[in-house]
Amino acid sequence: MTSASAEATDLRVLLVEPKVVEVERICEILAGASFFAPQVKAVRTFDEAVEILEDNELSYDVMLVDISTPFSGAVEALEEGLATILDIPIIALSAIVGEEHCFKIVARGAQECIPLALLQPSNLERVIRYAIERHRLVSTLRELSLVDPLTCLYNRRAFFTLGKRQLKLALRTQTSVTLYFIDMDGLKKINDERGHAVGDKYLLGAAEVFKETFRESDLVARIGGDEFAALAVEAEEEGEGSIESRLVERVKKYNSTHSKDGGSLSLSVGKAICTAGNTCTLEALLSAADRKMYEVKKAKKASQG
Repeated sequence: MTSASAEATDLRVLLVEPKVVEVERICEILAGASFFAPQVKAVRTFDEAVEILEDNELSYDVMLVDISTPFSGAVEALEEGLATILDIPIIALSAIVGEEHCFKIVARGAQECIPLALLQPSNLERVIRYAIERHRLVSTLRELSLVDPLTCLYNRRAFFTLGKRQLKLALRTQTSVTLYFIDMDGLKKINDERGHAVGDKYLLGAAEVFKETFRESDLVARIGGDEFAALAVEAEEEGEGSIESRLVERVKKYNSTHSKDGGSLSLSVGKAICTAGNTCTLEALLSAADRKMYEVKKAKKASQG
């Protein structure tokens, strides 16, 4: 055994391949790579792979997907933008040989495309290593361009880019989605009377509250100066465990620990729900949640005289 194979790096591979014969062949090819010590989990369809990735119990370094078999659902998944939603480099395996075909697959979000007939340990190893590093670079660049510099939440561009893809996935899997439109009350007054540095402090406080309230799977963004939005899949809508209930409690907690600051954080929240099986657009949900938020803010002002 060579020293290279003795120092092989562990590699967790998620393989989407309906054909048992191809699973065995690809596993043998992976085992022949000198740089990796692969651990392969094989599933038959792309939907099964998504379920495993969403489970979050195990992490995978790369996904290999046979796009040649319609049964796998891989081509449809790539067309729907799932490759850019899933935080994992995807390498497409195709029965078709040709640069133009592979270019189309890469344009849909795959990191690379390799003809099945040309698979060898050496070229598969090289492609996997490049795909992982390229994915890390793209993820870093995407994060820099999609993150609000003050709050470190996603920005408006990210919310609409990622939100549309997340909503499409939810509609495809027939799961409910709730969109929250949140406005920070009185930010203009704070900025005018106490300065923008104090206003920024309250914005950071709101971001802190959101990070403690929403789940890691929820998409939370600052979409305007004092406006925030969050997209939550299968959120609990009522009771103590609901997002709204947690939000109220986190705001109370924040204000109690920052009482010496001479003010309090106040939020107005509206929400819109797309129930499982219905067809909704992100723009329509945002507009409906915005209207609900305005009603809440109007009622709040009326109660304060």
